[in-house]
Amino acid sequence: MKRWARIEIKIPREKRESLIGFLLIQGIEKWEENEGIRVYSPWNSDLILFLRALQDFLLREISSWEEASWSISFSFVPQRDWGREWRDAFPPRKVGDRLVIKPPWADYQARKGEVILEIEPRSAFGTGEHPSTRLVLSLLERYIKKGDLVIDVGCGSGILSLAALLLGARRAIGVDVDEIAIEESKENARRLSLEEKAEFHRGNLLKDIPPTEAEIILCNIDLPSLKALFPYLPYYLKEGGLLIASGFTEEGYKILEVPEFIEEVRKEKEGDWIGVVWRRKSLQHNP
Repeated sequence: MKRWARIEIKIPREKRESLIGFLLIQGIEKWEENEGIRVYSPWNSDLILFLRALQDFLLREISSWEEASWSISFSFVPQRDWGREWRDAFPPRKVGDRLVIKPPWADYQARKGEVILEIEPRSAFGTGEHPSTRLVLSLLERYIKKGDLVIDVGCGSGILSLAALLLGARRAIGVDVDEIAIEESKENARRLSLEEKAEFHRGNLLKDIPPTEAEIILCNIDLPSLKALFPYLPYYLKEGGLLIASGFTEEGYKILEVPEFIEEVRKEKEGDWIGVVWRRKSLQHNP
């Protein structure tokens, strides 16, 4: 019977995005997220090459951080029906009062008032399975108004942008540094026949799209990225507009320096993760 390796990778949360980028470059498009990141690989010569590349990546990424730590562990697992197990890991999930996230293979009969978002899963972050994604989605459902312009920073699979459109936004703009994420977002938009209202751009934060006045900016990103995003808000978020963010814990949020031109409207928590809504209250700010 063919053997597989289960590889557990534990690194600081702030470096997970870089690790996911590395996995994509290595051709790994599916993984599990818990306290770390788990991937599966056939036990063959390619596994040895992957482990060496992974070790080099972690040494390069983490070694410059003081007191940072990482670990790799792996174990053997027998051959299983991985496709079936992957499908079983992503059942339809209701988020908030109306939104239901489902993969293409799952049958689901919508109830009255429900909005169905069909998304092809690659990881928990892109499907509503991760708490930070659910927090942003539930807060979006609460605050979005018909006709809103929405910007999605770090769009990943496009799940937040597409949810905004299904909930009534007139237009959604997604931005991500990962070209593969942009292509995935476009494909998910085509699947839902939303490509006319959704646009996705490769770029870092908001640097590479023209200034505009959005009613809502969404971001499911780490704290350093969120802090770097703040100076751009006056050029992209209209006065009275909302910034809805997650991707960080309560502990991290306590030390976050929030600019004076936004005020906290709401904060929700799921497990260790929190989601926050801020409202822009002033035009007077320069980055």
